Amino acid sequence: MAIPRARLGSVAEFINGFAFKPEDWADDGLPIVRIQNLTDPGKAFNRTSRRVPEKFVVRPGDLLVSWSATLGVFIWDRLEDGLVNQHIFRVIPDTRVVDKAYLRHMLGDALLSMSSHLHGATMQHVNRGAFLATEIPLPPLPEQRRIASILDEADRVRTYRRIALDHVDAIVDAAFREVSAQTGERILLGNCVKVIAKLVDPRRPEFAQYSFVAPDNIEAKTGRMRNVRSVSEVAPISGKYLFESEDVLYSKIRPALNKVALAHSVGLCSADMYPLRADSKVLTREYLWAALRASDFLKYASGMANRAQMPKLNRDQLFGYPMAVPPISVQERFASVVSRAQRVESAVRQHQASLNELFAALQHRAFSGEL
Repeated sequence: MAIPRARLGSVAEFINGFAFKPEDWADDGLPIVRIQNLTDPGKAFNRTSRRVPEKFVVRPGDLLVSWSATLGVFIWDRLEDGLVNQHIFRVIPDTRVVDKAYLRHMLGDALLSMSSHLHGATMQHVNRGAFLATEIPLPPLPEQRRIASILDEADRVRTYRRIALDHVDAIVDAAFREVSAQTGERILLGNCVKVIAKLVDPRRPEFAQYSFVAPDNIEAKTGRMRNVRSVSEVAPISGKYLFESEDVLYSKIRPALNKVALAHSVGLCSADMYPLRADSKVLTREYLWAALRASDFLKYASGMANRAQMPKLNRDQLFGYPMAVPPISVQERFASVVSRAQRVESAVRQHQASLNELFAALQHRAFSGEL
């Protein structure tokens, strides 16, 4: 027997977010939920005291769909209410006909299936009309709950892998706290680090397949690089730094001052970043990477980056940081911890990628009415 189908627009209300402007931002009030806050939990929120209609208020447990630039389905899992920004749908299911957990999974597969409805060369977005007209299988509610429970269980396995990565991060952070406490000496950063300020023209053909790294490619919480593309894919115009595998990449622009990554190959980075190279006789690059992510440095950097128009940390300010430096032998032990953690992370990520593929296939079977 054929499974009934229904259009997304008939089973839920999709409310596009409010178009907040920079002048609405404040230090207090409710958080403005932007796409970057959904894709990067470590991303700082802009807040606002502006009063907006109730339909834009996001409450814990609400479904959200980002439909521009980054497509995805999210659950607002914060304890406080938020305000949904433009380019995000707040989804209100009609619980008389659709189970919320079932709808969440169907939305994820609907986005994957909508490549023919993407618009825009650089800022792709879903056409609202085509999206709302997308049909999903709509069996009776008990069957929806059965399917949702299967997909939830499969998704839980993927969550375990993400938790494993969190544990890896916690081990590295704990190791850094231990080694950084083993010194009473502080050295100005400028005495043991230099900026590799080699500007190149990224339009030259020899750079086409190099990786291109900008602050948005670095996770604030973990220091991992993500969604890194080649120079030919990004097509930057000018003013880019060449970095090498022994460098540490540091974002000098506020509010991204907590974005620091270990380079693993030759590449180009945005002019908003410093490629840093440690004096290996005094400092390991792993210790430098961790020190620039630590709260002591972030407090210092935030106090220095106070320019009105484009706050940033200039080179003299960066080099003026008095960093606690333990003996090199202690740093090398920490570097070995980082190295082992990266190997574990690589294995977990490979397994995670396989799980993601299997989950997508399972989700598509459910979307096709075959589960």
